[in-house]
Order: sequence, then structure tokens, then C-alpha cells
Amino acid sequence: MANQTIKEIFESIKKKKNLQSKTTRIFKLNHAADENETDYWVSAPYTLDVFEAICAHIQFECEKMEVSYDMSQDEIIEILENFYGCKKIERPKIGSYFNVDLYYSREMFCGSNTNLEEIKTIQRIGMDDYFKKYVEEFYRLYPKWRPKETNK
Repeated sequence: MANQTIKEIFESIKKKKNLQSKTTRIFKLNHAADENETDYWVSAPYTLDVFEAICAHIQFECEKMEVSYDMSQDEIIEILENFYGCKKIERPKIGSYFNVDLYYSREMFCGSNTNLEEIKTIQRIGMDDYFKKYVEEFYRLYPKWRPKETNK
């Protein structure tokens, strides 16, 4: 990824007939705005580029439902497990891993004049039900944050 532009990475992913790779990799998820010191670990059959695109796509899809909602790592992992063949794991004792900042991944694909919806192999049906659950749970816990036009 170091020598490619995000547009080149996007085009490369878009051409893939199968996003999964033969190698399972370990990813540590974090978020630039997260003050929580908890580590979130995922085992996934994807390259770093594809995994970051998937994480960005999940966040974009949730934002379609509620633009101001910021998904947690646990929520993203639940989507990854249920729709992308990933698995939440404990911190590995040995071996290498890739650090994935969810904010950076989202911004990388958002600010690069790319449209992840063009990648048909990244699309999954049924994620909306999870997004609704996350957003409604958030507003149940924090009713003052609910936008006025939907607070009835």
C-alpha cells in the first residue's frame, strides 16, 4: 500500500472477483478518537487493503442510516463476524499483526474520490438490521442525543 495511491488501491480491490485471500491475518482495531485502552483483535482472511476497505464500507453503510452515529469496535467486529467471515480473538501471544485505525480507514476511502458501493463483492445484505439496533440502543441510553425530527 505504501507506494500506491488510494485510488489505485480502490481500483485493485474493485477488480477482485473474490476479496478473501488464502492467508488469514491478525488485525488490531482502534479508533483515533477512542480514549478506551481496550484492545480489539480480529482474525480475517483479507489483505490489509481489503480489510480497511471493508471496515470503511461498514462505517459508510451505518452512516447512511444515521450520519452522526460513530460505530464502536465491538459493533464493527460483530458485522465482520456475521458478514465477512472474520473472528474476534484474544490478543495473540506471538506473531505479527496489522494495526487498523477505523477513523483513518474511513477517512482514507472517504476523502479519495472513491465510491465503495462500486465494489460489488464488498456489499452484504442484512447489515441494516444491525445498524438500526446499534443506533436505537444508543438513543435509548442517550435520548437527548436523538435528533429532534425523529424524537416523537
